[in-house]
Amino acid sequence: MFELHGKVAIVSGSSYGMGLSIAETLAKQGAKVVVVGRKEHSVNDAVAKVNASVNGSGGKAIGIPTDVLVYEKARELVDKTVQELGKVDVLVNVVGGGFRKMFIDYTEKDWDDLIALNLKSVFNCTQPVARQMIKQGTGGSIINISSVAAWVPDHTMSAYSASKGAINSLTLTIAQELGQNNIRVNCIAPGFIETPGARELSPDTFDRLKVKRAAVTSLNRYGTPQDIAAAAVYLASDESTFMTGRELSIDGGVGVKFPHHLAD
Repeated sequence: MFELHGKVAIVSGSSYGMGLSIAETLAKQGAKVVVVGRKEHSVNDAVAKVNASVNGSGGKAIGIPTDVLVYEKARELVDKTVQELGKVDVLVNVVGGGFRKMFIDYTEKDWDDLIALNLKSVFNCTQPVARQMIKQGTGGSIINISSVAAWVPDHTMSAYSASKGAINSLTLTIAQELGQNNIRVNCIAPGFIETPGARELSPDTFDRLKVKRAAVTSLNRYGTPQDIAAAAVYLASDESTFMTGRELSIDGGVGVKFPHHLAD
């Protein structure tokens, strides 16, 4: 079960952190994976790491450095994938990030930059991939990385939460529209995951926040990138062919235990 042999997957934002873990795990299950990031040296390093981990599974990675915040570059990413690997079966939209600031202190540029990073990137990658999947006529799986922040209020993270809530809504609509083409669209909503990006977000307070957030998680710990990668494998595989328009909350039970707010 959960074998991905013969499948081609694009993973945006996969040169480090959660995206790299997802790319590596898909390849270990036999997929041919396109590692995507803005910095060529980081992409090359990630490709080497993925290819060193496949252990004869038949999977492999290639790298395409690009900036998916530019629509034309995202479209070219899909074209290059088809040229190199023949098709696209899976897209995982991982690109994203955030910063902490009180809502009343946001500048217009702050807001626009974060919405572009978290939401426009999903549009930019998903539309050309969906068009390619329709052209192929064999269906596919699109996986968006959302967050429990879409429905869990987190102090000083208003734009991030708004963008992730929009991803959830977009997932539902696209799933409805593309279902007739046997294209499934789902999202994964991670809880508190320990990644390099999470530490960069609040480097001076991360350890304190980690203890506090673990206390409002039923399993009393942060998650790992591998927890999210395992869910991505399921959604990419043929074991999930009757699942679309759904959110998988991989959050350690935050929804069970979380209070009304989590202020710093």
